[in-house]
Amino acid sequence: MNTVEFKYDVFLFKTDYEYQKGLTGDNYLQPDDNDKIDIDRTFMIGYVTENGEELMLKIPADVTYILHKNVEIARDEAIEKQIKCLC
Repeated sequence: MNTVEFKYDVFLFKTDYEYQKGLTGDNYLQPDDNDKIDIDRTFMIGYVTENGEELMLKIPADVTYILHKNVEIARDEAIEKQIKCLC
Protein backbone atom coordinates (compact mmCIF):
# COMPACT_ATOMS: atom_id res chain seq x y z
CA MET A 1 0.00 0.00 0.00
CA ASN A 2 1.35 3.41 -1.01
CA THR A 3 0.41 6.73 0.55
CA VAL A 4 0.51 10.24 -0.86
CA GLU A 5 -0.24 13.51 0.92
CA PHE A 6 -1.50 16.52 -1.02
CA LYS A 7 -3.06 19.93 -0.50
CA TYR A 8 -6.12 21.43 -2.15
CA ASP A 9 -7.08 25.00 -1.29
CA VAL A 10 -6.60 25.14 2.51
CA PHE A 11 -7.22 21.44 3.18
CA LEU A 12 -4.64 18.68 3.60
CA PHE A 13 -5.44 15.16 2.39
CA LYS A 14 -3.85 11.72 2.50
CA THR A 15 -4.69 8.94 0.02
CA ASP A 16 -3.86 5.24 0.25
CA TYR A 17 -3.52 3.49 -3.11
CA GLU A 18 -2.15 0.39 -4.83
CA TYR A 19 0.01 0.69 -7.94
CA GLN A 20 0.76 -2.16 -10.34
CA LYS A 21 3.08 -1.65 -13.28
CA GLY A 22 1.65 -3.03 -16.52
CA LEU A 23 3.45 -5.80 -18.38
CA THR A 24 5.55 -4.90 -21.39
CA GLY A 25 4.35 -6.33 -24.69
CA ASP A 26 6.45 -7.21 -27.73
CA ASN A 27 5.29 -4.09 -29.66
CA TYR A 28 4.26 -6.33 -32.54
CA LEU A 29 1.23 -8.44 -31.72
CA GLN A 30 1.04 -7.92 -27.97
CA PRO A 31 0.67 -4.27 -26.87
CA ASP A 32 1.85 -3.00 -23.50
CA ASP A 33 -0.59 -3.39 -20.61
CA ASN A 34 -1.75 -0.25 -18.87
CA ASP A 35 -0.50 0.55 -15.37
CA LYS A 36 -3.17 0.00 -12.72
CA ILE A 37 -3.90 2.40 -9.86
CA ASP A 38 -6.52 1.40 -7.28
CA ILE A 39 -7.44 4.13 -4.81
CA ASP A 40 -8.31 2.69 -1.42
CA ARG A 41 -9.27 5.66 0.75
CA THR A 42 -8.82 9.40 1.00
CA PHE A 43 -8.68 11.17 4.34
CA MET A 44 -8.77 14.85 5.23
CA ILE A 45 -5.93 15.14 7.72
CA GLY A 46 -5.71 18.88 8.37
CA TYR A 47 -6.03 22.43 7.15
CA VAL A 48 -4.07 25.68 6.87
CA THR A 49 -5.10 28.65 9.01
CA GLU A 50 -5.19 32.29 7.90
CA ASN A 51 -1.68 32.86 9.25
CA GLY A 52 -0.26 29.90 7.29
CA GLU A 53 -0.02 27.43 10.17
CA GLU A 54 -0.87 23.82 9.35
CA LEU A 55 -3.22 22.26 11.89
CA MET A 56 -3.72 18.50 11.88
CA LEU A 57 -6.99 16.84 12.84
CA LYS A 58 -6.91 14.55 15.87
CA ILE A 59 -8.92 11.95 13.95
CA PRO A 60 -8.61 11.95 10.13
CA ALA A 61 -11.97 12.21 8.35
CA ASP A 62 -12.71 9.62 5.65
CA VAL A 63 -13.81 11.71 2.65
CA THR A 64 -13.41 9.06 -0.05
CA TYR A 65 -16.98 9.28 -1.33
CA ILE A 66 -17.66 13.00 -0.88
CA LEU A 67 -14.73 14.53 -2.79
CA HIS A 68 -15.29 17.32 -5.27
CA LYS A 69 -14.04 16.62 -8.81
CA ASN A 70 -11.26 19.24 -8.45
CA VAL A 71 -9.94 17.48 -5.34
CA GLU A 72 -9.94 14.16 -7.24
CA ILE A 73 -7.91 15.81 -10.01
CA ALA A 74 -5.39 17.16 -7.46
CA ARG A 75 -5.21 13.68 -5.87
CA ASP A 76 -4.59 11.96 -9.20
CA GLU A 77 -1.88 14.49 -10.12
CA ALA A 78 -0.14 13.93 -6.76
CA ILE A 79 -0.25 10.14 -7.26
CA GLU A 80 1.15 10.38 -10.80
CA LYS A 81 3.92 12.71 -9.60
CA GLN A 82 4.87 10.26 -6.85
CA ILE A 83 4.85 7.29 -9.25
CA LYS A 84 7.17 9.13 -11.65
CA CYS A 85 9.58 9.75 -8.77
CA LEU A 86 9.52 6.04 -7.83
CA CYS A 87 10.32 4.80 -11.34
